[in-house]
Amino acid sequence: MGKVVDVVKDVADPFGLVEKVWDETVGALWDSLTPDVPETDYATLAKGLQKGIDQPRRITFGRDRVGGVIAHQATVERDEKKWVQLIVLINGAPIDALEEVYIANKPLSDYPEDSWDYALSDGNHTSANSQAVSKMAGWTDAHVGFGQAHLFIELENNREAFPDGISDCEFLIRGTRLWDPRDSQQKPDDSATWAWSQNAVLCALHYIRFYGAHDCLIIAFRLIGG
Repeated sequence: MGKVVDVVKDVADPFGLVEKVWDETVGALWDSLTPDVPETDYATLAKGLQKGIDQPRRITFGRDRVGGVIAHQATVERDEKKWVQLIVLINGAPIDALEEVYIANKPLSDYPEDSWDYALSDGNHTSANSQAVSKMAGWTDAHVGFGQAHLFIELENNREAFPDGISDCEFLIRGTRLWDPRDSQQKPDDSATWAWSQNAVLCALHYIRFYGAHDCLIIAFRLIGG
């Protein structure tokens, strides 16, 4: 089971960036690799890459294949190759794991291994993504993104390597970890003790506790099932 919940919060600048993340030069390069697609309703924004960080923040429960929001991007030429570099926000909270990256519905590992690279910051990190800092213009040690699961990914700007373009990019993730009151080792206010689960009741409890409109007494829930 996987469920993506749109949490409507002001996330116009989740990484504290003040620079413009979509300039005409990089936009033109991106569009050269991207087929024209119609405008999409918020309800269907779970897939693919979205331009602009003013999108609703998503919190994923269970396992799901999701899209992402481009928070920053750059281009670079290295080893006689041109690369597109992206910081992609994939969850508005820490995740348990990134299981796979897909481009054009194929695992990234199906593409030439010298045509891509990525590094995950799972939301539990306390420092900026080191690969992004070392390789990407405009990304510094100040760009930590606390509590935001994101990754640095670079893809060769080459139609031979990526014949279908790169805009159809998705991520199979195990979402946020949950508190299970049946487990005495887990503490309700210590996320380091929580575990990943697809239990629908635990997912609902977590959502109500942290994203619902009202305070929730944790003693009011009876939990059954695994």
